[in-house]
Amino acid sequence: KIYDVANIGVVQKELQLEQEIEYTNTRMVRLSGDGSHCIIAGGTWRNYFYLIDIDSMKQTELTTQHLSDTLAPCFINGEKDCVCVGDEKGRIEIWNVTKQKPFKQFQ
Repeated sequence: KIYDVANIGVVQKELQLEQEIEYTNTRMVRLSGDGSHCIIAGGTWRNYFYLIDIDSMKQTELTTQHLSDTLAPCFINGEKDCVCVGDEKGRIEIWNVTKQKPFKQFQ
C-alpha cells in the first residue's frame, strides 16, 4: 500500500505482488531517488525480486540465477536504471533495469 504523506490514513495505491515475499529482518523495500520506482526483494530462499513503476503500478519480476536469496535491494546512486540485490552468503548482483539482466556479480 502507498499512503498519502499529508494524510497517512489514506491509501493512494495498492498492489498485489505476483508471488509472496518472505519475512526477514533485513531491509526489503527501497524507493528510487525520484520516488518513481520501488524495488522489493523476495527474501530468504527466494531468488526473485520486483521492480515496480509507482505511477502505472506495473510490476516486473526479475529472477536471479546467481543468488539463493534476494535481500537488501537498492538503486545504484538512487537512479532507477541500475539496481543491486544481495543474498545471505554475501554475494551481490547488479542489474540493468532497461535490459532486465544482471551485468555484474560479486562473490
